[in-house]
Amino acid sequence: MKQTAVVICTFLLVQGCSSLPTNNNLAKAQQWSELGQRDGRLGKVQKTSEQLAELAAKQQVDAPDYSVYSEQYQQGVQSYCQQDAFQLGLEGKFYNDVCADLPNGGSFKLHWQRGWERFLSVELPDVR
Repeated sequence: MKQTAVVICTFLLVQGCSSLPTNNNLAKAQQWSELGQRDGRLGKVQKTSEQLAELAAKQQVDAPDYSVYSEQYQQGVQSYCQQDAFQLGLEGKFYNDVCADLPNGGSFKLHWQRGWERFLSVELPDVR
C-alpha cells in the first residue's frame, strides 16, 4: 500500500511539472504574450528584445513582437506587486526590484526587505 502511494505521488508530481509551460515551450508556440505575463507575475526581470529574438531563433520560429511581450509583462508585474511583500521575503523569495516604478514600489521593497531579514535570521537546527 505504501509503495503504491509513493508511485502515485511521484506520477502526479511528474505530470504536474511537465504541464508547466517553459520559456522554450512558449517560444515554440509563439506565445509571447503568455511569456511576458508569466515573467511579470513571477517577478522576473524583463527580457530584452535580443533575448526574445535569441529564444525564437533557438526554437526556429519567427522573431517576436517585443511590444506584445512587454505590454503583458507590465500587466504581470502589476499582479506580482499586489502580493504580500513581507511574506515573499519571509519565504526566502528573491526580489528583483520590478515594482520600483509603481506607486507602491518603495513600500513593497521595504516590506520585502523586512521579511527577507527575518528569513535570514532564522536559526537552522544544528545537525552535527
